[in-house]
Amino acid sequence: MNVKIAVSVPDTVYREAERVAKHLGLSPSRLYATALSEFLARHRAANVKAQLGQVYGAESVRLDKIVGHMQSLSLPREDW
Repeated sequence: MNVKIAVSVPDTVYREAERVAKHLGLSPSRLYATALSEFLARHRAANVKAQLGQVYGAESVRLDKIVGHMQSLSLPREDW
């Protein structure tokens, strides 16, 4: 189901959007819907990153010595 909305945009943005929509073979409505969807997706991603930062930002970034030693033992030996 689609919902009809009215928005106000600067004249320059409107003219450029009309030009881009025509160039891409999209209706203006499809262009605006796509642009808004992409904006919302980026916002969701940024919000997830911020939430992860809150959760893991409080964690210590220091590696436990025993875990570090075990990890180094798991790596294959290489001649340089």
